[in-house]
Amino acid sequence: MRITEIQNKIFENNLLIKGLQSQVAELSRENSRLADQREQKTINHFKDYIQIDSEHQSNTWLNLNGVQIGLKPGETPASSSFRPGDVIKFIKKNAKSIVVQCVTKVNTKNINGVRQDEVTHPNTIFRVPTINLYEVMSRDPQFSQAFKTYVIRKESLELLGL
Repeated sequence: MRITEIQNKIFENNLLIKGLQSQVAELSRENSRLADQREQKTINHFKDYIQIDSEHQSNTWLNLNGVQIGLKPGETPASSSFRPGDVIKFIKKNAKSIVVQCVTKVNTKNINGVRQDEVTHPNTIFRVPTINLYEVMSRDPQFSQAFKTYVIRKESLELLGL
């Protein structure tokens, strides 16, 4: 192969590489748009799935990024983390958050060197970002399976026009 032929082949390959890089970039942008669309649809389905005044008993740790509502000046804020057995109630849906109320919370206290669980009903209210609540609750296999079943059923009914 002559030098000019090698140079021409390198030039052709570079053009082909540039075209393929453009295709990869376009596919990457499309995947980003599709991932955003999937997340938005999932969150919308999640908001539909959560029913106001329904309760959820935690099967796993729920470390929510909640902001306590109704906190009085000087009052110590409560933790928005819940452990297995704790019960929360969904009381309001906002555009980007869901308001939850603590129904039952188990606190562990150390009394005379002995750890004891104490069940309380503090009625503490937290505003939790919807995305955070979804991400945390979807780690619970039981909730995750029920939600997936709901989404499949809902989308199937939509395809049927019902």
